[in-house]
Amino acid sequence: MTPRKTSVKKMFITCFSIIAITIIISVCLLAAYSFHSYRRQIQSYSQAILDLYQYELESISASLLSFNQETYTEDYNFIALSTGNYSASEKIVYEYNLRHTINSRIAPPSVILIFNEAGSIVMYKYGRNFPQYMSIEMLEQKQTLMDHCRQTEDSQLNQWTVFRDEQHSLLMNTYKLRDLYVCSVIDLEKIIIRDYQPDEELLQFAFYNDTDILTNADYAAQAAISIDDIQSSVRSVAYQSGHLIQTSSLSGLPVSICCIIPMRHFWVYSRVSVILMISVFLILGSLVSVVFTLIRRLLIFPLNQIALAAEYLESEGSPAFAVGENRVQELQWINDALSGLIRQKITLEQDNQSIEQEKEHAELQYLQLQTRSHFFINCLKSLYHMAENQEYEKMRRMILAFSDHLRYIFHDTLKLVPLRAELKEVNDYYNILLLDMDKPLILHQQVDRQLLDYPVPPLLIQTFLENSFKYSGRTDAPLCFNIRIDRSDMEGQAYLRLRLSDNGVGYSESMLRKLNQEEAELYEDEHVGISNLTKRIQLIYQDNYQAVFLNEPAGGAVALICLPIDREVLA
Repeated sequence: MTPRKTSVKKMFITCFSIIAITIIISVCLLAAYSFHSYRRQIQSYSQAILDLYQYELESISASLLSFNQETYTEDYNFIALSTGNYSASEKIVYEYNLRHTINSRIAPPSVILIFNEAGSIVMYKYGRNFPQYMSIEMLEQKQTLMDHCRQTEDSQLNQWTVFRDEQHSLLMNTYKLRDLYVCSVIDLEKIIIRDYQPDEELLQFAFYNDTDILTNADYAAQAAISIDDIQSSVRSVAYQSGHLIQTSSLSGLPVSICCIIPMRHFWVYSRVSVILMISVFLILGSLVSVVFTLIRRLLIFPLNQIALAAEYLESEGSPAFAVGENRVQELQWINDALSGLIRQKITLEQDNQSIEQEKEHAELQYLQLQTRSHFFINCLKSLYHMAENQEYEKMRRMILAFSDHLRYIFHDTLKLVPLRAELKEVNDYYNILLLDMDKPLILHQQVDRQLLDYPVPPLLIQTFLENSFKYSGRTDAPLCFNIRIDRSDMEGQAYLRLRLSDNGVGYSESMLRKLNQEEAELYEDEHVGISNLTKRIQLIYQDNYQAVFLNEPAGGAVALICLPIDREVLA
C-alpha cells in the first residue's frame, strides 16, 4: 500500500493554523472567563448592597414595631390619653412625654404618628430623610395617613401593611387602644444606607410585593421588566430584557427587594481586561504572522523554488524560470543553482532541437530530390517517345514547357509557395501532359480566390495530377482531373480544404491502407510522389493537418487534404 504523502508547505500551514486557532480559542476563553468573573463580581457587589438594604429595613421595621408594641401595652402616657379621663394640664404632660419618646425612637426614613378619632390629639415626627422644604407635602401626607388609619379594619391592625398613593409607597404598622392610634410608617423610597449612594447608572433597586413593583416602577417599565420577570428570579439570578435581576426577601415584611443591573454596564467593569486581551491578541497575531513570514522565507520559499524548478525540468519547452535577488545569502545560492540548472536544460533542448531540425531538413531535401528525379524521368521518357516518332514540333513545345516546369521545381522547394503559384505550375504541367497524350485530358478547377495567397507546400496539386495521368488506366473515356479548394472550420480552427479527384481506376486496396496510415513508409514501389508528399506535409505541419485517401463508388481516386490556415496571412 502506497503511503500517503504530504508537502512541507501543507504541514507548515497546518501547524501555524493550529497555533493561530489555539491562540484565538485561548483568548476567547479568557474573555469569557473575564466576563464571567466580572459578572460574578457585580453580582456579589449587588448582593452585598441588597444585604445592607435588607438589614437596614429589617432593623428599622423591628425597632418601630417594638416601639408600637411598648407604647400600646406599657406606656402610661399613651394609656392615660386613651381613657379620656385627664385634665388639661395632665394632657400637656402626657403629650410632652410621648413627643420625647417619639423623637428618641424615630428612624431616618420613617414617620411616627399618635392621634385619636376626634382629632383632639395629634402628635407626629418625620425622620431626617424627609427634607424641611417638603413641610407642606408632609402635612398633607400626615392627614392622608391619619384618614387611612381611621378607615383600617381591625384585622389589618397590629401588622405591617402596604399603603400606596400616587406619589408614595409606604409600610404601615398601626395599633389602636380605644380611640387612640399609634402608627409607624416607613417610606420605601427614603431607604438610603448611611454613607452609601449607589451608582444609579449601574444599579437600580426596587421594592415589590406579590402584585406590583412599589418603587422605581418607571425604570422597570422603561426596561420592559414586569413583576412576573422579577418574581421569576426569586430562587436564582435571572436575565430579563437585557438586565440581570437579583432578589432578596425581607423577614416579617409584606415586601421584597430586588436589584436590576443592565447587562451593557458589564463593559464598565470589563473594558480594561477586554482592551488588554485584544491588545495581547493583536500582538500575538502580529508575532505569529512575522514568524510565519520569516520561516516561510527561510524554509518554504527554497522548497517551492526547488519544486518549481523540478516542474520546469520535467516540462517540455522549459519556460523561463524567473529568479529574483534575495537578501539571504544561502537562499540566493539556491536560486542561482536552480537558475543554472534551468539554463543548462534549455541549452540542451535547443541543441537537441537544432539537431532534430537538421535531421528533418535533410530528410525533406531527400524527399524533394527523390520527387524531382521522378519528374525528370517521366519527362525524359516523353521526349524520347516524341523523338522516336519524329514529332519535332511537338518536341520543341515540350522542351519549352518542360523548361518552365524545371524553373519552378528547382527553386527552393523547402519553403512554402503561394497557392496561385502552385496552380500556375499545375497549368504548366497540364500543358506538358497534353503534348504527351493522344486523348484529351480535362482539368476542372473550382478555387476560392480569397485563398490564392495562402502558402502551401510546392508540388501539392501537381503530384496528384501526375499520379492520375500515370495510374488512371487506359480507357476510351477522356481522363478528368478535378480540383476543388475552399475553406473549412473545424473545432474553432480554420483549414484550407483541398479535394483532388479523377475518374480513373482509383487506388488499390493495399495502397489505400498504406496512404491512410499515420506513419507511411518512406520507400514505396508505386505512387512514390504521393508518399513523398505525405511525408513532407507531416514534417512541415507535424500533427496539425488531416489527409484522407479513398475511392469514389463510381470509380476514381480521391484525396482530401486539410491544412491549417494562418489568419495573419488572410488578414
